[in-house]
Amino acid sequence: MPNTLKTSASPTIWCLILSGGSGVTAIEASMNNRKAINIDINPMAVFIVSSLIAPVKQSEFYEAFLSVKEEYLRLEPKTDDEVAKALKKYKGCKVLPLPKGSDVETTDKFFSDKQMAQLALLKSIILKQKSENIEIH
Repeated sequence: MPNTLKTSASPTIWCLILSGGSGVTAIEASMNNRKAINIDINPMAVFIVSSLIAPVKQSEFYEAFLSVKEEYLRLEPKTDDEVAKALKKYKGCKVLPLPKGSDVETTDKFFSDKQMAQLALLKSIILKQKSENIEIH
């Protein structure tokens, strides 16, 4: 795809990408200094592409990562008592039903209580990040 964009679209011409999907063409356009409009009816596809092409200051992202990691390691629930408290304190993942024939009936059954507590804690820490450069959608 990169060669197609380079040879068929000059930097002054806009590329219209219908059914943008995972955004490979839009990302390639961006990487090759081409202007593009990426369209898809699937909101998840739009979210993925928007997230992938959003500018990120690496230093801010790294600082946020270290902050999240430090707080998580400090608060990580390890004992049964800590797991029980974390499950009550932090909002967990949304429980969704799975299709018939799945190994489990709902998404929460994929994880142990300890894993659910750890994920809920991690989610709560990430959501506290306030940098414009590291936007949580």
